[in-house]
Amino acid sequence: MLAETDIVEAVAEQLLRHQVKNVVLDTVMLAKSGDPLLSPSAVDTLRKKLLPQVALITPNLPEAAALLDAPHARSEQEMKAQGQALLAMGCRGGADERRPSGRCRKPRLAVYP
Repeated sequence: MLAETDIVEAVAEQLLRHQVKNVVLDTVMLAKSGDPLLSPSAVDTLRKKLLPQVALITPNLPEAAALLDAPHARSEQEMKAQGQALLAMGCRGGADERRPSGRCRKPRLAVYP
Protein backbone atom coordinates (compact mmCIF):
# COMPACT_ATOMS: atom_id res chain seq x y z
CA MET A 1 0.00 0.00 0.00
CA LEU A 2 1.19 3.51 -0.82
CA ALA A 3 0.45 4.89 2.63
CA GLU A 4 3.35 7.32 3.07
CA THR A 5 5.14 9.86 0.91
CA ASP A 6 8.46 8.00 0.85
CA ILE A 7 6.75 4.86 -0.49
CA VAL A 8 4.96 6.79 -3.26
CA GLU A 9 8.23 8.54 -4.17
CA ALA A 10 10.13 5.23 -4.29
CA VAL A 11 7.54 3.64 -6.59
CA ALA A 12 7.45 6.72 -8.85
CA GLU A 13 11.26 6.82 -9.04
CA GLN A 14 11.51 3.13 -9.97
CA LEU A 15 8.80 3.40 -12.62
CA LEU A 16 10.66 6.33 -14.16
CA ARG A 17 14.08 4.71 -13.83
CA HIS A 18 12.98 1.51 -15.52
CA GLN A 19 10.61 3.27 -17.94
CA VAL A 20 7.77 0.95 -17.01
CA LYS A 21 4.80 1.24 -19.36
CA ASN A 22 1.14 0.25 -19.01
CA VAL A 23 0.94 0.63 -15.25
CA VAL A 24 -2.50 0.29 -13.66
CA LEU A 25 -2.85 2.12 -10.35
CA ASP A 26 -5.56 0.92 -8.00
CA THR A 27 -5.97 4.04 -5.90
CA VAL A 28 -6.70 2.45 -2.54
CA MET A 29 -6.97 5.64 -0.50
CA LEU A 30 -9.93 5.27 1.83
CA ALA A 31 -11.08 2.55 4.21
CA LYS A 32 -14.68 1.34 3.99
CA SER A 33 -15.33 3.54 7.02
CA GLY A 34 -14.17 6.57 5.00
CA ASP A 35 -10.98 6.99 7.01
CA PRO A 36 -7.94 7.94 4.90
CA LEU A 37 -5.33 5.24 4.29
CA LEU A 38 -2.79 7.68 2.84
CA SER A 39 -1.25 10.66 4.55
CA PRO A 40 -2.10 14.04 2.97
CA SER A 41 1.49 14.41 1.74
CA ALA A 42 1.33 10.92 0.17
CA VAL A 43 -1.83 11.91 -1.72
CA ASP A 44 -0.10 15.06 -2.97
CA THR A 45 2.96 13.08 -4.07
CA LEU A 46 0.73 10.51 -5.76
CA ARG A 47 -0.95 13.34 -7.71
CA LYS A 48 2.30 14.97 -8.78
CA LYS A 49 4.72 12.09 -9.28
CA LEU A 50 2.80 8.87 -9.81
CA LEU A 51 -0.37 9.74 -11.76
CA PRO A 52 1.58 11.18 -14.71
CA GLN A 53 3.35 7.83 -15.12
CA VAL A 54 0.39 5.45 -15.12
CA ALA A 55 -1.77 4.27 -18.00
CA LEU A 56 -4.94 3.61 -16.03
CA ILE A 57 -6.33 4.44 -12.61
CA THR A 58 -9.30 2.77 -10.96
CA PRO A 59 -10.64 5.21 -8.37
CA ASN A 60 -14.06 4.83 -6.89
CA LEU A 61 -16.03 8.05 -6.49
CA PRO A 62 -14.68 8.97 -3.03
CA GLU A 63 -11.10 8.31 -4.20
CA ALA A 64 -11.59 10.44 -7.33
CA ALA A 65 -12.88 13.25 -5.14
CA ALA A 66 -9.92 12.86 -2.76
CA LEU A 67 -7.42 12.93 -5.64
CA LEU A 68 -9.00 16.13 -6.90
CA ASP A 69 -9.59 17.62 -3.45
CA ALA A 70 -13.17 18.08 -4.61
CA PRO A 71 -16.67 17.17 -3.43
CA HIS A 72 -17.97 13.67 -4.18
CA ALA A 73 -19.50 13.53 -7.69
CA ARG A 74 -23.27 13.02 -7.56
CA SER A 75 -24.29 12.95 -11.22
CA GLU A 76 -22.90 11.27 -14.32
CA GLN A 77 -21.97 14.73 -15.63
CA GLU A 78 -19.95 15.42 -12.46
CA MET A 79 -18.32 11.99 -12.75
CA LYS A 80 -17.25 12.72 -16.32
CA ALA A 81 -15.91 16.13 -15.29
CA GLN A 82 -13.88 14.54 -12.50
CA GLY A 83 -12.63 11.89 -14.94
CA GLN A 84 -11.47 14.62 -17.31
CA ALA A 85 -9.79 16.45 -14.43
CA LEU A 86 -7.93 13.25 -13.50
CA LEU A 87 -6.80 12.86 -17.12
CA ALA A 88 -5.44 16.40 -16.96
CA MET A 89 -3.23 15.24 -14.06
CA GLY A 90 -1.38 12.98 -16.48
CA CYS A 91 -2.85 9.48 -16.41
CA ARG A 92 -4.15 8.18 -19.73
CA GLY A 93 -7.46 6.66 -18.65
CA GLY A 94 -9.67 5.50 -15.83
CA ALA A 95 -12.80 3.64 -14.91
CA ASP A 96 -15.38 3.80 -12.18
CA GLU A 97 -17.27 0.60 -11.59
CA ARG A 98 -20.50 0.69 -9.57
CA ARG A 99 -23.65 -1.21 -8.95
CA PRO A 100 -26.64 0.36 -7.21
CA SER A 101 -25.21 -0.48 -3.79
CA GLY A 102 -22.09 1.53 -4.66
CA ARG A 103 -19.88 -1.55 -4.76
CA CYS A 104 -17.78 -2.50 -7.77
CA ARG A 105 -19.10 -4.88 -10.36
CA LYS A 106 -19.56 -3.85 -13.99
CA PRO A 107 -18.06 -0.80 -15.71
CA ARG A 108 -20.43 2.13 -15.66
CA LEU A 109 -18.14 4.96 -16.68
CA ALA A 110 -14.76 4.98 -18.36
CA VAL A 111 -12.93 8.16 -19.32
CA TYR A 112 -10.20 8.33 -21.95
CA PRO A 113 -8.78 11.26 -23.92
